[in-house]
Amino acid sequence: MNEEARQAGIAILKDLALWNRSSVFLEAEMEKTAIAQCEEALIDWCVRHQWIKGGHASGDLEQNWFCPRAWLREKAHWYGYFYFCRKPGHSSNSYTLADLVGEGQTTFGFYFTPEYSVFGGATLWKSYIATYPEVLDQIARQGWHSLGEGEFFLGGDLTLEMLQKAWESGNWAYLTDPIIRKMDKLYQDSALFDELFAGGLENMK
Repeated sequence: MNEEARQAGIAILKDLALWNRSSVFLEAEMEKTAIAQCEEALIDWCVRHQWIKGGHASGDLEQNWFCPRAWLREKAHWYGYFYFCRKPGHSSNSYTLADLVGEGQTTFGFYFTPEYSVFGGATLWKSYIATYPEVLDQIARQGWHSLGEGEFFLGGDLTLEMLQKAWESGNWAYLTDPIIRKMDKLYQDSALFDELFAGGLENMK
């Protein structure tokens, strides 16, 4: 046990009941409410812009995907998806709420991934990405961080201050408006992903 862990344990044990009540309230009330507000904002945006929202049941924010309606390749097959989630490959043990506002162990934001099967499978898609098409740099210049193999991540940039203002005032726009602005950016950047898809389809010929 390192010194940091020892001191953290000492602090918790001084008032374990309080820490327990706080933890339960954080998960059962604060996190649940904040996640629901974020999910509602994303759904409302998708409805207004005629984007498709799919994935899991309500309350499982990170498993829900969304994309332009034009990304439908054929029935139930899409060129790619966006997710609002923690950065793929993370090893965070933090509460989702802490990660959401940049106070946890990883970053929360927007993740783009292609649907390999639409482009002839993962091997064919990766062979296309290996040619390093120019559009990859164009996407990166818009602030997207390349995760390799044509996947990208854009930080959500939510802060603890935004969450505090939303909770204290009851006005969740403090937290969700920045998400909506990022969705507006996804709307603009989707043309670059269209170009990426076009190259992937050409690579299949």
